[in-house]
Amino acid sequence: LFGDLRSHLQSTSAIQVPHRLESAKVIPDAGQNPYHLLGDRTQKAMNAVEVEPNRLRTFALATTTDDDTPHSGAPTSWSTELDQLAVGRSGTVKQKRLIVASAGNLSPQHDGTANYLAKCDDDDEAEIESPAQAWNTIAVGAMTEMSGIGGPTHGMTLAQIGDLAPMSRTASWTKTWPIKPDIVLEGGNWYDDGLSTTPNQHSDLMLVSTSRNYPARSFTHISDTSAATALAAREIAILRASYPDLWPETIRALYVGSARWTDQMWSHVARADRKKKGAYDVMFTRYGYGQPNLERALSSASSAITLIVEDTIRPYENKGSGRKLNEMRLLELPWPTNVLRSLVGQNVSLRVALSTFIEPNPSEVARGRKNRYASHGLRFALKGADEEVDAFTQRVGRTAAEDQQDDNGPDSGEWDFGYNRRSVGSLHIDTLTVAASDLAQRGVLAVYPVGGWWKENRNVDP
Repeated sequence: LFGDLRSHLQSTSAIQVPHRLESAKVIPDAGQNPYHLLGDRTQKAMNAVEVEPNRLRTFALATTTDDDTPHSGAPTSWSTELDQLAVGRSGTVKQKRLIVASAGNLSPQHDGTANYLAKCDDDDEAEIESPAQAWNTIAVGAMTEMSGIGGPTHGMTLAQIGDLAPMSRTASWTKTWPIKPDIVLEGGNWYDDGLSTTPNQHSDLMLVSTSRNYPARSFTHISDTSAATALAAREIAILRASYPDLWPETIRALYVGSARWTDQMWSHVARADRKKKGAYDVMFTRYGYGQPNLERALSSASSAITLIVEDTIRPYENKGSGRKLNEMRLLELPWPTNVLRSLVGQNVSLRVALSTFIEPNPSEVARGRKNRYASHGLRFALKGADEEVDAFTQRVGRTAAEDQQDDNGPDSGEWDFGYNRRSVGSLHIDTLTVAASDLAQRGVLAVYPVGGWWKENRNVDP
């Protein structure tokens, strides 16, 4: 509700809270929920709070399970239920939902400051836990900006400022399944005292929150991905309060699209390798798209304008006894062409975030292949500087059927992340940096469908 109270307790300024807090309990007082009922328990918790269905809600789920790890990013029964809840196909109230889920925490078993990132990257032991691999949700990992200054008087903090928090889990996959975590936020730091066999926590390396034992105790500490998930839910609630009419998919695109990698995160990629698409693997699997910036998500800057387009598309149509791809959307981008042309010798950047909620196929067989799990897929492409619109649409149409990049087209190598990297999941983000005069001639963006299980099922009306 308040974020990290540490800064507020050191200030006399008023705290602006444009949202409220509700909660539903999903963890039993004793024992644990049976694995096969985790999705059911989550659905019933949402049903319980949606007795007032018209409130704008951001659901925060900071509990995970390791019962099916490793799964290499493939959907689980619990993550599939989250996808159905997000798209509005499950729950008593049939409406779309914004859901934030934690990536899960490691057990504190690191053996020194030098090895903590290797432990976090361990494919078998550190993989993101279910249900964080859900396509339609925002999965949150933890990073830290806490250095221990004024805190522990001995020992060394494990994480550098701006890097992954020591207990945050990471992805073991680099293709096919969605980029997870989507983002990372403050989760505190740990330190090595040089004596203990496991790292240590300290109050000055954790976030401050209200205590459940109030009034006996007013404050307590919170850390790791639970803290990061709470921060993400709060910031998204603020964003939704500012733009209550935007779709949940749009809020997700604005928030995750505002994320950037810190300088410390970038330090793990050699400067000479930063133009190589494969070099981004370590960045995505640890940090997702990076640390979000609420101010960037809330408003345009003097040198960075945000254009929002909300639209629908009918991806498939019946053709004979089967189905085929139906339509694409061509968006004319209303940027100041004359201003761009006047920026001689200067580069500008365009960042595109395309967000859609898929309807999952809940059958266990379908969870093994992305085109059988997702109801549909969407992609985007930008017109070339010297390309006519008709030629552009024909190029996009040729590549849509196979869901492959056009190796001979302008999209083949210009984008930072590239077609293969951004063409996973249901949130697609990429950045293009070109000469301003070049971008001035490229003001048409295509959004088009690719395959999904809806395309193979004539009984569904998409």
